[in-house]
Parts: sequence; C-alpha cells; structure tokens
Amino acid sequence: MMFNNDEFYGLEKLIEVRQDFIRSHYDPLWCSWFSGLVDGEGYFHLVRRSNGRFETEFVINLRRDDIGVLAEIHATLGIGRLYSRINDSKQRNQGIQASDRTRWRCYRIAELITVLVPLFEEYPLHSKKNRDYGIWKKAAFLKYQGAHRYLDGREILAGLVEELKVARKDTPFWEDLNDNMFYPHRKARDRFKMTIDYREARKRTLEPK
Repeated sequence: MMFNNDEFYGLEKLIEVRQDFIRSHYDPLWCSWFSGLVDGEGYFHLVRRSNGRFETEFVINLRRDDIGVLAEIHATLGIGRLYSRINDSKQRNQGIQASDRTRWRCYRIAELITVLVPLFEEYPLHSKKNRDYGIWKKAAFLKYQGAHRYLDGREILAGLVEELKVARKDTPFWEDLNDNMFYPHRKARDRFKMTIDYREARKRTLEPK
C-alpha cells in the first residue's frame, strides 16, 4: 500500500480554523511572550528510533526554580505534560556544571496539530528555531495523516529527520544531500522535493490577488 502524499490542503484549512480559535481564546500579549520564549528555549524534537518509530515532540526545559513558568504554560494551553524535576546528577558526576531542570513536553500529535502549530502560525518565531519549526511541522502533518504506517511515508519522514539535523548545522540541506545516506530510494527523495514545490505553487495560486 502506498501513502497518499497529496498536498495538505485539508490540514491547512484546519489550521486556519484553529488560528481563529487562538485569536479569540488567548491573550495576544501572552501568545507573543510564549513565542519569544520558544525562540530561546523551545526544542522541536524529531527523531527515528532504532525500532523504526518516529517521535515528533515539542519540549521546553528550564531550571527547576523556573517551574512556575512552565506550570503557567501547561495551565494556559491545557496540553502536554509537566515534569517537575529532571535529575542532572549524571552530568554533574561527569564534571559538567548542570542544575536540575523542569520540563514541559508535548507529544500527542492531535495537540501539536490543533494547538501548537496554529499558535506558531499566528505568532511566528523569529530566530533560527523558525527553520526547525518548518521542518518539524511537515513531519507532524505527515504523522497526523498516518504516513508512518506506509513504507514511502516512512522514507519521507526519515528524510525530514536528516533535513532537520543538517539545518541545525547551518548547512543548506539540498546542497548537502547525499542520495545514499538520506533516502534509501531516490524516487522517495525526488517525490518529497516535488511535493514541497507543488504545495508552494498551489498555495500561490490560491492566494487572493
């Protein structure tokens, strides 16, 4: 069975509806503050585990004495899970200066799509995290559509994992692309590139003149 890798038109409409919800239910000043915090402290987690499972998560780690900040985010957005203490004794035993942390982690794909993505679309990031977010968002969309259940969908997700790694090295992804390293099948790589180009062209044609 092949994954139907069409444009995300239906999801884009969902995001627009959820952006309306964000505008009407959340304080704009708070959302702007949250977006700024993510620019500095947020982490868009995308990885492929050894068992083949893809993890698409969003995480903020702060010092343990800043737990009130993450508790406020958790209470305001009503999503994710708050970890009151992440023990960094292992790093300290290795001579690394580290204090215990607190963590807010979002991993449910429905919460990522219906809350975080619309919020970041409405209140864009401004640091290099915006580039990470763009790649991570594609993976979240694909997982929401069930791409990870199909071979070619998993190949595309694997390519996004590698794209994010390269982006974090500040290396242009397509210039550094190696056919054999990033994509097991060149057709999957080409299909991914053509799909992204098509979506951009389609988006331009739908924009009001």
